Amino acid sequence: MNDDPIFLNESTSKDLHVNKQVDERTTFLQYSLEEERKKIAREIHDEFVQQLVSLKMDISWLNKNIPNDSILKQKSLEILSSIDHLNGTLRNILINLRPSILDDFGLIAAIEWQNKEFEKKFRIKCQLDILISELAFDKNLSIGVYRIFQEAMTNIAKHAIAKKVQTTLKTQNTKLVMTISDDGIGFDNIDFSQKKSFGIIGMKERALLLNGIFKIKSIKNKGTTVKLIVPLLLQNQSNTQN
Repeated sequence: MNDDPIFLNESTSKDLHVNKQVDERTTFLQYSLEEERKKIAREIHDEFVQQLVSLKMDISWLNKNIPNDSILKQKSLEILSSIDHLNGTLRNILINLRPSILDDFGLIAAIEWQNKEFEKKFRIKCQLDILISELAFDKNLSIGVYRIFQEAMTNIAKHAIAKKVQTTLKTQNTKLVMTISDDGIGFDNIDFSQKKSFGIIGMKERALLLNGIFKIKSIKNKGTTVKLIVPLLLQNQSNTQN
């Protein structure tokens, strides 16, 4: 076995270089994916949503000009209902692809909005404690934190059978800390470690891309807590580094 320290140092340096390249490529792929989502969301809005609005206006006009006793009037009402349902479905798709509020108003506003929508849709009490004011977060940081929040809430809706969710967003020294806790059924950490959860794997990967730490702790029948700790990066800091 070759224990030459120079050889070991060279090997370590090479491994670090490879890891850095992998991280840079993964970051680029994540960024490209988000940009593609943004583009698709814009195209769906510009093409489909606007056409649905126009179609609804035409059907509404027909409905007003059809005699009250006509079978066609009832049919037009059914079509209007279908348009509303389709419009709602498209809105949900757009939100999942890329919520415009994230780009227009920032991370905190997006989390507040998503929290309210989750509470309304799933009828689960959601307490949100924002202990920081809106800052000019770096774009990649905002997207990454929002996606982790979104995935954590999705997991709660799918698996937790929770009655309450509490989310806290705060700064701690130079870190941004987000904690999401639910009072659901939880799971056994030992059994869970042997299973694959693509949602949790995705959250861990996003945290790593932000040079952060992702933790999850659960107690069976007592709930689950997700914690994200990432370096607090603002837009002016990002521009300085570039």
